[in-house]
Amino acid sequence: MASIATAITIGTTLVSAVSQYRAGQVQANAARLEGQMANQAAVYEAEQLEQQAKLDRASAQISSRQAARQTRLLLSAVIARTAAGGTSPRTGSNAVIQERIKRYGTIEHQMRTGGGEVLARGREAQAKARRYSGRAALAGSKLAVQGAQLAGMGNAVAAISTGLSRFSQRPSQTYGSGGGGYFFGKQGSDYG
Repeated sequence: MASIATAITIGTTLVSAVSQYRAGQVQANAARLEGQMANQAAVYEAEQLEQQAKLDRASAQISSRQAARQTRLLLSAVIARTAAGGTSPRTGSNAVIQERIKRYGTIEHQMRTGGGEVLARGREAQAKARRYSGRAALAGSKLAVQGAQLAGMGNAVAAISTGLSRFSQRPSQTYGSGGGGYFFGKQGSDYG
């Protein structure tokens, strides 16, 4: 009867150890996949931000060209009106008006170009940050994988240790006859 109990104890200890180890492996795989998915999401988001940065630059260039075109059209209109009025477009208040139109047109052109560049650089910085966070998630998942594997192995060893301690605490049969036999290496008379 004792040998059956011993066999059951050994069997449950081994099953517990294997299941603890496998649980650690499952946790490790989950951590690995989580890190990979977080990295892929970060890379995708970074690519979208980089595309948006390109669109911001292109939009700013188009807007800047429109501002330059509007400035040229306004200058042409002022020159045409002053010439139609019989005065020289290059002298007096006409020249001052034209100079102001050029100055404000240049400022508008630069603001639109610079604004688009600022937006684009901001999005590129966001893309770099997302890529970095994706790499950090991947690195963190690698550490989590190692931790889960070690925990699984540690739990398996603990299960084996617990099982062995239970096994060693079971009384073995007494060898010999009467009270003078041996029990765990001591004589039966030593127990009382």
